Amino acid sequence: MRWIVIGIALGLNVVAFADEKPYDNPRSTIEAYLAAALSGHLDEAVSLATEDKEVSSRSKLQDFKTMFDVKKIKVPTIWMGEKNGRAIAVTEEVKINEPNPDGQDTGRLVFDLVKLKNKWMVDTLGFYTDQKTKEEIEEFKKTNLDARSLPVKPRS
Repeated sequence: MRWIVIGIALGLNVVAFADEKPYDNPRSTIEAYLAAALSGHLDEAVSLATEDKEVSSRSKLQDFKTMFDVKKIKVPTIWMGEKNGRAIAVTEEVKINEPNPDGQDTGRLVFDLVKLKNKWMVDTLGFYTDQKTKEEIEEFKKTNLDARSLPVKPRS
C-alpha cells in the first residue's frame, strides 16, 4: 500500500511559497518535496526526505506520476508538534488509477514529517480512508500535546 501512496503523492502539483524555504516548517517541506518530485528533480526530493525510507527512494519517486490522473492536490491539514519535532500532513481526497488489492481507490495521503538538525524532513507516507485518517490525526494529537494546526497560506 505504501508504494501506491508514494505514487500518488508525487503526481501532485504543489508549489512552495516563495517566502519560505524548504525545511523551514512542515508545510514548506512537504510542498517543496512534492514540487521537486513532480518536476523530475528527484535529487531535490530525496534531499527533503529521511534517508533509507520509501519516501527517499528514487525508483519509487519515478513511479508517482503514473499512479493517478490529477495535476494538483491540496494539503489543507497539517498539525505540528514543536516539542517532539513531529508533524502530520493530510491531503484532500485523491483517486488512484489502479485500486489497492483490497479495492480501495480513493483516500487521503498522510505524510509524517520529523525535525532533524533544525530541518523538517518527510519521513513516511500512507494512503488511508477518511476514518483511518481521522484516527491518525487523533493519535498524533495525543502523542504531541502541543500540536497546533498550520494554516494554508494564500498565494501572493
